[in-house]
Amino acid sequence: MLFGIGVGWLQEEFAAFEIPFRTRYSRTEECIEILRQAWSGTEFSHTGKRFTFDTVQVHPRPTPIPIVLAGNTPKALARAARLGDAWFSSGTPTLDESTSYVQQLSALRAQTGRPDEFRCYVRVADPPPTNSSDTETAG
Repeated sequence: MLFGIGVGWLQEEFAAFEIPFRTRYSRTEECIEILRQAWSGTEFSHTGKRFTFDTVQVHPRPTPIPIVLAGNTPKALARAARLGDAWFSSGTPTLDESTSYVQQLSALRAQTGRPDEFRCYVRVADPPPTNSSDTETAG
């Protein structure tokens, strides 16, 4: 299982729940912190800028669930590198753009001291054509 998280972009959705749009980044980061604690298998409490609750335990053993963050902006890439276990591209970037994003993420992961495995998922707008000599044919 992969758990995808986005910070949101449509102001009207936040307004409908009376949540300030400008707080979406700090809320997301705090929620990721809470989720990681919840999946740790230990009791924990939380006192944060947005959320506070007493001691709880979600499960008696650790349940590692990879968090996938998305976004192609420099801030989104930095957040994914720092807090995520994987990254998913937003929209349908070109192959060159996708390659650049993956390279940026690699460099950011190295800077944050997180050299562990980090998967990147992209949707490419115009993938290069397949060379017929490179494909197998049944026959």
